Amino acid sequence: MVKLLMLILQRQTLMQQPEFRNDIFSTPVWIGGSEDADTRASIEALSYAFKKRQEGEVTGLVSEEWDKQTKTKDENAKAKNGITSFFSENLVFNDDWAEAGQFLLNMAGTMLSDTHDVRGMKLGNMWTTIYPQGGFVPQHIHSCFSVSGVYYVKAEPDCGEIIFKDPSWVAKTMNIWSGNGPFPHGSTSFVVDPKPGMMILFPSWLPHSTKSNKSGEDRIIISFNLDFGEVNKNQLLHSGITETEAEE
Repeated sequence: MVKLLMLILQRQTLMQQPEFRNDIFSTPVWIGGSEDADTRASIEALSYAFKKRQEGEVTGLVSEEWDKQTKTKDENAKAKNGITSFFSENLVFNDDWAEAGQFLLNMAGTMLSDTHDVRGMKLGNMWTTIYPQGGFVPQHIHSCFSVSGVYYVKAEPDCGEIIFKDPSWVAKTMNIWSGNGPFPHGSTSFVVDPKPGMMILFPSWLPHSTKSNKSGEDRIIISFNLDFGEVNKNQLLHSGITETEAEE
């Protein structure tokens, strides 16, 4: 059994490291998980406290209203589409969320540290989103950052997979005829079925969306962008100073 396992592993290694093939422009996605149910429960309570505070207040919507950046006091619209703190508050600067933010930063640092220098890494911004039955987010990216992430606070079965889209999908599908798929991978999408406590990190430029929540329960996530120095540099560049000065 051990010898057979070693042969299988050797074969997998050979398949992963072909003699002639070199994969270029690869896209990393990091997927990890935490079993810390207490922290998850605490963040869920914070998210629902945000929802309670927004009753009667102007609140940003998701689902089909996300692209329109719709904000409303209409409670029926909130219940139908779902709500997000993205348009109203950066939770990084909310003291009530400090412990949650540190938890997410530590988890992200652990996931990235085997391949990236995470010294000085911090949260650029962070927001909570509550998706009701039928709620989803259309395809989008996270501008002006390098690495972004999502942490699943509440994710019941069939709550809506996250779908990452190959940015070069147009070129890869132009020559498809009947019977063949995109070369060389056969697909231009990568789908992840979320679980409670799961964290996914991805390049901020990678297009992503979600399927509709069909679980019968809310899907609650914390989204965030990691700051490796881009935030301050971008602010300086937008202020009109040169890139050389911004790097000093």
